[in-house]
Amino acid sequence: MRNYLLSYFLLLAFCLTAQTNTFSPYSYYGIGSPESQHGVFFQSMGGIGQALRHANYINTVNPASYAANQKINFEFNLYLKLNTLHDSLGYYDYKTFNFSRMVMAFPIGKKNNSGACFGLMPYSTKGYDIQRHFISPVSHTDFYSGNGGINKVFLGGAYSLNKNLSFGANLNYLFGNINNIRVTTFDTASINNYYLENKTILRGANIDLGVQYQHDKEFVKETVKYRKEDSVYLRSNRKKNDADSMVHIKRYGIRAGHDTVVLVFNWGATFTTATNSNATRDVYGATFKDYYLPFLQKNIIVKDTVKYSVGEKGKIFIPRSIGVGFSISNEHKADKRNNFLFGADFKYSNWTSYLNFGNPDSLHQSYSIKIGGYYKPLKLYRTDYFNEIEYRAGIHYTQTPMVVRGTLINDYGIGLGLGLPMKNRGRTAGILNVGFEMGKMGTIENELTSDTYFKLSLGLNLISTEWFRHYKYE
Repeated sequence: MRNYLLSYFLLLAFCLTAQTNTFSPYSYYGIGSPESQHGVFFQSMGGIGQALRHANYINTVNPASYAANQKINFEFNLYLKLNTLHDSLGYYDYKTFNFSRMVMAFPIGKKNNSGACFGLMPYSTKGYDIQRHFISPVSHTDFYSGNGGINKVFLGGAYSLNKNLSFGANLNYLFGNINNIRVTTFDTASINNYYLENKTILRGANIDLGVQYQHDKEFVKETVKYRKEDSVYLRSNRKKNDADSMVHIKRYGIRAGHDTVVLVFNWGATFTTATNSNATRDVYGATFKDYYLPFLQKNIIVKDTVKYSVGEKGKIFIPRSIGVGFSISNEHKADKRNNFLFGADFKYSNWTSYLNFGNPDSLHQSYSIKIGGYYKPLKLYRTDYFNEIEYRAGIHYTQTPMVVRGTLINDYGIGLGLGLPMKNRGRTAGILNVGFEMGKMGTIENELTSDTYFKLSLGLNLISTEWFRHYKYE
């Protein structure tokens, strides 16, 4: 099993570093477009997670939730994303397909009050091609192109002081490459064109701190229908010369009784420390006369090298962030199952303090609001498969840190999803999560670009209490 997990992580590491996960002009700013830190379960509910704690899902947004993972839980996600960019010149379609994260959570000790988690996922991505024409002071055209991104590998743990209160922390290591190219071409032949390429390697660390508090209130419902299972054994003779055989028949019925329902209230908060990452960059600048697309060093006929720097050291400062949230769910004491959850999150970060080698960017304060939940029919007297499916929905609104030509860039959308249980009589059970997101970022006003996106996500949660145990007999 451990060899399989190692192979999965190596495959994901290659996919994260080798592919461009976005095609958006807004990834030009800062460290790129932020990637979701959620699994499909949370994404399809609008991205809530500050207060959520669930035994069958891994909540990496608030590390205090790991205390609820008292079974070994392995999760990996992949997605297909379609982007439609709209500006004054027309529409442009792009699509990406990639892994989005791979994580594992497991209990620590035998007291069922602590857990740990580790994993790998993208943190931010860059992928853009922008062209702008200016007529003043001299007619010229600017081309911008970028790719790359930052990934995150983390190790976290959580501890419950009691039934109600838990604390947790993630130690995150950020790493990645960001490449930016800028080319200026002049319509006047007497002025040399200009090429500038910047390749940056980033390495840094930060810490996520989380706390969750839970309290509940009991209600008693009368005359609730329960599933009743009776086992009946009948003796039968198949043939005159055959021995008697026993036939086992399961008989299902319903009965009335009392059901104690518990309303569970969860509150959560997180704090992510700032990151003053070490960075090195290679910078190459040159003037040229002739070129052919795409704009790369090998595709221009250099006239004069005006800047050349290798291994220049500096810092990239990523600001801190805080988040709060709450959720409410229920639990039937008869069989420890719940059939609904509703929650809301708020997160804030001040990106005006962002610095790249001592230089600020046109970034602003950012906040997000997320609302969502799920519903499961869970009628206790029914035994069909559809009775166990989770139906999820949510919405989100984000004021991004980007301000372009005096316009705040906002991101809003909706999420839908299903949780399809997979039962196995062996050592492993699981849940197949299907999520769909639709949203929009930006606007076409002030000669900007709107980015409409559709995202289909698949996630697999494998849950077991048997992994890594050594058996004397197989």
